[in-house]
Amino acid sequence: MKILGAKHRNVTVVGDDDQAVYAFRGADVRNILSFEHDFPDATKVVLEQNYRSTQPILDIAHAVIRNNSERAAKRLWTEQSIGEPVRLISVYDEREEALAVGSEIENLIGREGVTLAECAVLYRTNAQSRAFEEVFLRRGIPYQLVGGLRFYDRREVKDVLAYLRLCVNPRDAVSFARVVNTPRRKIGDRSVAELEKLARKKGLAPLEAAQRLDEGDQALGPAAMAALRGFATLMERLSGDAQRVPLPVLLDRVLDETGYREMLQDGTQEGAERWANVLELAGLAAEYSDVPPPDGLVQFLENVALVSDVDTMRDEAPGVTLITLHQVKGLEFGVVFIAGMEEGLLPHSRALEEGDAGIAEERRLTYVGITRARRRLYLLHAFRRHTYGTPQLAEASRFLGEIPGEMLEVQLRPGAPSFGDVRASGTVRRAVVGYATRPNPVELAPQRFSEGMRIGHQRYGEGTVLKSTMTRSGEELVIKFDDHGVKIFAVADATLWPIVER
Repeated sequence: MKILGAKHRNVTVVGDDDQAVYAFRGADVRNILSFEHDFPDATKVVLEQNYRSTQPILDIAHAVIRNNSERAAKRLWTEQSIGEPVRLISVYDEREEALAVGSEIENLIGREGVTLAECAVLYRTNAQSRAFEEVFLRRGIPYQLVGGLRFYDRREVKDVLAYLRLCVNPRDAVSFARVVNTPRRKIGDRSVAELEKLARKKGLAPLEAAQRLDEGDQALGPAAMAALRGFATLMERLSGDAQRVPLPVLLDRVLDETGYREMLQDGTQEGAERWANVLELAGLAAEYSDVPPPDGLVQFLENVALVSDVDTMRDEAPGVTLITLHQVKGLEFGVVFIAGMEEGLLPHSRALEEGDAGIAEERRLTYVGITRARRRLYLLHAFRRHTYGTPQLAEASRFLGEIPGEMLEVQLRPGAPSFGDVRASGTVRRAVVGYATRPNPVELAPQRFSEGMRIGHQRYGEGTVLKSTMTRSGEELVIKFDDHGVKIFAVADATLWPIVER
């Protein structure tokens, strides 16, 4: 560039260092910041007037981005000085998050004439779309998922569901064909075709035929026959588990014993993203932990089938946009919801491991999301979230703590943390009454266990309840395990099931 511009000095650069969000593609914010150093005689023109957003939205954006040290000093302003205050919605979990967004969109449509196409839900990871897709489908809210497959169309989700369906119905030939060699078990397409031919000849389903292979089935080689027998034995064991253990425990065993967990956790970014989708499915399965086996598995699969069937009835009419923060750069919407503003999500856990540079990139990503909004902006934070397949306490994003309290209106819901828990500083001038979309978790989960009951736990095996106490956060148990001594559990955070003596 120095050589090209040496004679005429006609090099021009236009860009915004606050929107440099593609470090994973090799982008480096220092490229634009060092321009003045490389060309000391350059004329600098700061374009601070914004024609998209209202001033309250721009003030929120500045409150966040000003905390990055590597940036050119600037502050956006607009002639639209009056606008709706930015709202912080504090919810119980990801399901209530989706319900809250759906309710607010319906209210805006009815009260202010907002159209669906004007609304967008932004999130950090693709896996977060699942709760919104399901709630929107059930409430009849059309939506379009940008830049990715719908949740139940994703390969890893289909694979795991196929394993679970095969546990319930060994005659499911479609599910068998999908997972018999996923992960790879040295069972090629030719071997599967030969097995299917053999199954038709014997009047059996493919998995049943694999269970009954004998030395007379010469169409299959010794290696393929051994691999098919091994798979049949594995599925027979998992089908037996499906009759005895709660759905979350069964799913965990499926992921471990089939090798699917190991296949996805290969250290690549693609593997991590696919694993996040599996964990999102595991989080949904955890909602059936109280349903006795095998009914929990059956109900779960029926619910998934219902949502998937509705999902195929795609309406071509414009709908709410569901999109990641990386993909939304360059777009704008009248109403924007930024979901999952929690440590580990925004900023993402990978960024936390990268130190200051990673945090700065996530802050710029947040800035991009905020400045996509023209008239209304909602920031959402959950008290609990299924981040590793089980409910985890969620800590509010540090970026929320960088916003002065007087800039926000706060909506609280039963079971959500108080505003003092959400942010360490700032005050709230005016509270907004939230929707009662979810009861208090204590009311949601009545006492289930009593002294003397025999129960099972995935890690510690069988044990006896010594004491059950109802606390403000739910039921708490003291359990004496047969092989691991006395342990204390909060029922809401553990997968426990009663053992029925036969």
